[in-house]
Amino acid sequence: MSDEKNGIKNGGANNEDMAPQEDGTKVPLTADGVEVKFSSNDASGDAKIDMPGTTHVFSGLTKEELMQYANDPFWKKMRWFLFISFWLAWIAMLVAAIVIIVLAPRCTPPLHWMQDSAIMSYDQNKVPDMNADELQNAKDVVETAKQLNMTAIYIPGLISDKDFSKPAEGFTDIEALLKDAKDAKLDVVTDFVKSDVPSDNVWVTSKPGFFASELKLDFSKDDVRTELQTILESWIQLGVKGFFMNEKDETKIKEFLNEGIADTEGLVVTDVMDMSDVLSPFTVNKYREFLKANAKGNDLTWNWFKYNPTAGKTSGLSEDLANLVTLSLYTAPGTPVLEGLDSQADINNEAEILKYISPLRKQQVMHFSNTSWTDTVENVISFARYLHGTTNPGYAIAVNMDDTNNATVSFSSISGVPESGTLSVEWPVTVDTVGTETSLKSVFLEPLSGKIIKFEPKE
Repeated sequence: MSDEKNGIKNGGANNEDMAPQEDGTKVPLTADGVEVKFSSNDASGDAKIDMPGTTHVFSGLTKEELMQYANDPFWKKMRWFLFISFWLAWIAMLVAAIVIIVLAPRCTPPLHWMQDSAIMSYDQNKVPDMNADELQNAKDVVETAKQLNMTAIYIPGLISDKDFSKPAEGFTDIEALLKDAKDAKLDVVTDFVKSDVPSDNVWVTSKPGFFASELKLDFSKDDVRTELQTILESWIQLGVKGFFMNEKDETKIKEFLNEGIADTEGLVVTDVMDMSDVLSPFTVNKYREFLKANAKGNDLTWNWFKYNPTAGKTSGLSEDLANLVTLSLYTAPGTPVLEGLDSQADINNEAEILKYISPLRKQQVMHFSNTSWTDTVENVISFARYLHGTTNPGYAIAVNMDDTNNATVSFSSISGVPESGTLSVEWPVTVDTVGTETSLKSVFLEPLSGKIIKFEPKE
């Protein structure tokens, strides 16, 4: 087919269909009579198209029109106003974000298992028969821990001072105990090795380079640290995960070991305190000062308190006072290590009071808050535990250790404590009053009694 039959001539376009280029020329393009008008803009050289019968839509200002406002005083001021407003708003949001971060309650990591539960000390020579099988064995330990609502046991002196990889002499069926503890989901704690060793320690002859002096290990040496870490890892595999270091850590070996065993849930701690001197002879003032100095809070200090109520009773501490020490100690920051439960009667008595206190220790406020003390009242231990800026309930603890006189305590001096709360625990137990509203401005205490009052912290 030729190009002419297609309406196209070689060398050019079909002139009959081309729109004329003259300004203002009207050219019919369709059969329905609609005409299009082309015109040019002398200033810009752009083409303008007009179609009769159509509605013109605003498509913005041209550059020339916008430039008319560039130096207009009103729009100059408006631009500066918007510019300054943007940066002021941005700075205000930045400051607000910083204030929120600073004032918001911090996210505290959960307590280690060695802090979470109170710990029951175990003496294989004194543990009573708890399951009526007429045998004193590992199963009695598990049953005692269950009755006391504890999830960890402490076995003093388990590691031999002659060979750190073996149990000390006198321990029998230790493998059975560790197996039963593991089956019962009980964590096990013992004592860390001491730097002073006996002359028959295997390292004296096999590793003389480990010693700073004749019979004193040098915990600062890398070889000693690495060897001790390996030994701890072997004990952790057997189920012993916690270690009390009963001497001052002058070489910071605790930090080194804890970093090395972090993935095993093992932990070496140094802040272990024996309360024997506090309990014998016992005075309320001495006990109050002990708590103020050592039971401050998780972000200040966390201690482990070796507490033996049986020994305290032997030294003259009455059973009523021992119960009040238990009530106040278990609600203060720190981990009690309960020792001396040598009889069924001792265990039953301790279990009765722990039945009411142990659930409180699981509350977040008991993990992370510090102690806020009231004004001193003679023979009374009284403090509050609450978290600032949260909706978690707080607790006010008050115990009257006077055996003849009543006492009244006010928590009004503590800023976060409201005027009233709800009685959560009363000792001796009075079921009728638990759950009732109680004034925190004037807490009445009978002789040898204690109260724990739950409250909603105020701003």
